[in-house]
Amino acid sequence: MKMQIIDTSCYRRRLELEQVRNYFEGNGYDLVQEDFEVDPSADVIFLSTCGFTQAAEDFGLRTLERIEQNRRRDCTLIVGGCLPKINPDSLASYSTVDPRNYNRLDHFFQMDIPFQEFPRPNTLRDWKLHAAYREHGLMKTDESQLDEVALATKKDNIRAVVGINKEINKNLTDKTAGFRVQCVEGCACHCTYCAIKLAIGKSTSRPVKEIMEEIRGGIDEGYKRIYLEGDSLGGYGLDIGSNLGVLLDEVIVAVANTDVEVNITDISPMFLKYCVNQVITLGQMNKLFNFYIPIQSGSQRILNRMRRGYDIEATKKLIQQIKNNCSIRIGTSIIIGFPGETMDDLKLTIDMCKELGFNYVFTHSFSARSGTEAFHMPDQLSGEEILRRSRLFKDALRDCTEFITIAEDTKGNRTCQG
Repeated sequence: MKMQIIDTSCYRRRLELEQVRNYFEGNGYDLVQEDFEVDPSADVIFLSTCGFTQAAEDFGLRTLERIEQNRRRDCTLIVGGCLPKINPDSLASYSTVDPRNYNRLDHFFQMDIPFQEFPRPNTLRDWKLHAAYREHGLMKTDESQLDEVALATKKDNIRAVVGINKEINKNLTDKTAGFRVQCVEGCACHCTYCAIKLAIGKSTSRPVKEIMEEIRGGIDEGYKRIYLEGDSLGGYGLDIGSNLGVLLDEVIVAVANTDVEVNITDISPMFLKYCVNQVITLGQMNKLFNFYIPIQSGSQRILNRMRRGYDIEATKKLIQQIKNNCSIRIGTSIIIGFPGETMDDLKLTIDMCKELGFNYVFTHSFSARSGTEAFHMPDQLSGEEILRRSRLFKDALRDCTEFITIAEDTKGNRTCQG
């Protein structure tokens, strides 16, 4: 029996998909190595989707249509990822699972070994398409629909993502050199624009002791980079009376007398206060090779409408504190065109990015998602206006930011995304 995973979801689903791989492989299936083009001989196809933006959803549904056109009629098709929870109506005729319920695969297959017997893995095998391309990748294949600026943007986006990953992994010779530890599932934030929480649910943290046992095991096995994983890593521990700073204190001890580095991503500024000192310590020890903090806007008014839960001036002070005390690579994400955003709000965001000097910026076009509060907000901007502002944003920062990605068209499509 042959099983294939086709992936259009984001990097946050990577370990889950490895777990799905192990589930089928451990039950005697042969895994198809191709992860994008349909293998017509596959007995089972598992499509992993994204629903963060309408463009991402459309890409997943177009991929589903492509699978339907090329799969065998007796091939079992399962749809996973976030879309089954975000837009269940679009998948009503399919068997589905979501990020918090992959054990439902046992309902569709009579396996000797149940899903729960396969723990979340710590390493990733090779995928044909890099996660940065898969996240919202290959959405627009018809270049005849792109104007001259969009074509240039497409090339810049590819160059940016390749450049970011080259910088982050410049000292590695083995793609599997990273040891990944799932610290938390779900999200502790309550953003008005985000549909992903509909799929991943509330934050559920693992105990510090359990995480550290895995980390020390990875170090003992010779891994040189530890990736702390979680949809909202910054909110780690708050559901169990702890916080990320407590975990990082233990991580600092574990890596202190080694040549191991740490990757810390998805730290909402709301939670930076819990770990700022530990981030600085890791930076001063040359143990932090990447730090990603999605700020989303430099306008306090827009942040309040987003319900991001932090003060932008206080956040800027904490990031400056980090930059003043250590030298690390810092990236962020920005949402352009949130409902009610004015040109003054955009200028505040540009000024904030210039002031903080991020190494890389991933720019998302706002996408109104059904089921979110922002979907019903007044003063929605057109796709044309959001694209215009995205291009202005990029032009304003191109001389002071090494890597920037923005949308390539009015629907928010992009060839690759961080």
